[in-house]
Amino acid sequence: MAVYLLPAVVGAGRGDIEDLRAVGELLRPTGVPLFLPVGTLGAPELPAGERRAWTFARPERRLVRRARRALAILPQFGVTGAPGHPGPFGRPGPWARVIEELERLYGADRVVLVSLEEFARNLSAARQESERRREGGVTRARLRAVRRTRAWTRDVARMRRLWRKYHALDRPNLLHLVPTFRGSAACRRDFPELLECGPIPPPPTVRRSVPPRTRVDRRVARWVWYASPSTSPLLVDGLARGSRRARRRLEIALRTPRPFPARRPPGPLELRPLEDAPRAQWERTFREAELRIVTGSRSLLEALALGGPFLYFHGATGTGARRKAHRPEKILSLLSLWRSHGVPAALRRDLSDFARGRRVAPIVARALTDPAWARQFPRRPWPARVPAGRADGGAFLRYLVAAWGQFPGDAEAFVRGQRLRNAG
Repeated sequence: MAVYLLPAVVGAGRGDIEDLRAVGELLRPTGVPLFLPVGTLGAPELPAGERRAWTFARPERRLVRRARRALAILPQFGVTGAPGHPGPFGRPGPWARVIEELERLYGADRVVLVSLEEFARNLSAARQESERRREGGVTRARLRAVRRTRAWTRDVARMRRLWRKYHALDRPNLLHLVPTFRGSAACRRDFPELLECGPIPPPPTVRRSVPPRTRVDRRVARWVWYASPSTSPLLVDGLARGSRRARRRLEIALRTPRPFPARRPPGPLELRPLEDAPRAQWERTFREAELRIVTGSRSLLEALALGGPFLYFHGATGTGARRKAHRPEKILSLLSLWRSHGVPAALRRDLSDFARGRRVAPIVARALTDPAWARQFPRRPWPARVPAGRADGGAFLRYLVAAWGQFPGDAEAFVRGQRLRNAG
């Protein structure tokens, strides 16, 4: 069997690229041949500086049949791999032509596609509709009133229908994996094709242990910040006020895909851009930081794997008391898991508020001055609460690869069997 990795940037950050890199690293020891057809048939190229980290996969500039059957892994098939169609959002994904050619070379019945869906987006249709309205500015009171109307049932049914369509849940050779910290029975009822699993762990280079520091400079704190969201700059004032309140200088190594405000932040805060730093330097900086400010799922998983204190911000909208977190399901899924393990409510509240851009200054001041605050963070991640046998998303993906390699039937039968196991 041949495995094809089809990386693509879905949002503005590097998370989706890093997801596929993590997949490649966990499949490397299996000995299954891995191919990277970047730039083939107009497919995306890897971002600059990424190619050196993909030594586990062979570049494939011209597609030829390499084995009896194939498996292709890509992020969010509905965005990156679906063929074009008439009507709204009908443009084909950047990997659509490559997938079409793989199915021509091997035969569609000998190609299994695996879509890595957005982390922790295992929401029911009703929850999806609620989130759509919340992000659009609808207040909680108004949302409660809307849910009591007949139109609400119609809108949830529409959401369910469109979500199924644009995620291609009816494609017979496509498996959808949704990594998460906590499963959702309501999601499985609405979308039984989705296979919930635990997180796919970061590569070993990220998880490498950090030597203990012999001396800690109590005058200066050194943090790191992956500031991918466009609204990240709204945290700068709170970070500065928090460091001033703590009477401790705060140096933050900053990685961001967009320019930050040119003015120097007030107070004892220094932002040190590292956007052009080599990958090894960034990973070392991330590992050695006293605290990590992370976003999305991949940098969050890396912070959890390393252990120690972190803060999470994935963007926010609104101002003051009306400020709302953007796509908060990732941190909410983690906090739900932590609540079941007895993590203190005060720490969970700090993480939740910071994710919304609220109480930034007092949270930063506490992180800079209270060693007990940092000690409340779990030393290692807890297993995800998902259907049995899938708590380790990496192990589950390795199982799928091995199972398809040995399966006696065709791709449609394999996918149908995995979905039946999911329903059971």
